[in-house]
Amino acid sequence: MQLRIAFFTVLFVCFFFKKSSAQIDYIGRPSINYVNSHHKVWDLKGVYFTGRYGASSSYIKYKNIGLNNHWFYGIGVQATLSFLSQKQYTTAPTDVLKNSKNWFAVSFPDIEERIDTLVINQSFNLFGNLYFALQYRFNAHHELGLQLDLFGASFGLPKSATLISSEIPSKSAAQTAVPTLFNYTLISSNNRGSLLYSLNYRYWFNDKLGTNASINYVYTEYRTADRLVFDNNRYRNKSFCFMLGVSYAPFHKKYKN
Repeated sequence: MQLRIAFFTVLFVCFFFKKSSAQIDYIGRPSINYVNSHHKVWDLKGVYFTGRYGASSSYIKYKNIGLNNHWFYGIGVQATLSFLSQKQYTTAPTDVLKNSKNWFAVSFPDIEERIDTLVINQSFNLFGNLYFALQYRFNAHHELGLQLDLFGASFGLPKSATLISSEIPSKSAAQTAVPTLFNYTLISSNNRGSLLYSLNYRYWFNDKLGTNASINYVYTEYRTADRLVFDNNRYRNKSFCFMLGVSYAPFHKKYKN
């Protein structure tokens, strides 16, 4: 009888400690197997091409979607420096480009006669935005994701510029322009300000340090001191660029494999 009591006591103790250990490993999380999770990431990237150079620094916290530990989303903050040399900025607002205030005018073709050009010799733009990211993690080393700027603000010094207008040649004259202050994403030409959209790839060397590469679609926008042709003062440059950088996960958590 005493032997049976001792046997069942040992079984109970082993079961209790095994269950407690599992609860400690996965406290607050579903009881599934996890791989290494770079759940808070700091990225630093740079670009240098003919006529363009700049840098971007961002920080984001990811959250898992579903139970397979492959899809993640997050909201982050990003600061971007953009320097452009001798670039052309064209008419930005949808209502001017399409000659319509209809919300769906973004789907209409641009009216060529309503597109004017603002030439800035040396533009400097510092913009900070809140952004959304969706990411797929192949394994502990490889990640691929999309990043979309949502809203924020831009800053920069006044720059001298030249307006080139085929509609009203007399308006082709020297101007003063500064970056458009507020940025936000809507749809295509309805966007306002300076924004960055990118396709990102990360490779992690270890739990905390990695490298990243991205293909970026960048909006930078300036506004003139005065309203000019078609009562417009906003001009935008859109371009692609490739960026390389480093990734760091300062608060890395390693879950059970």
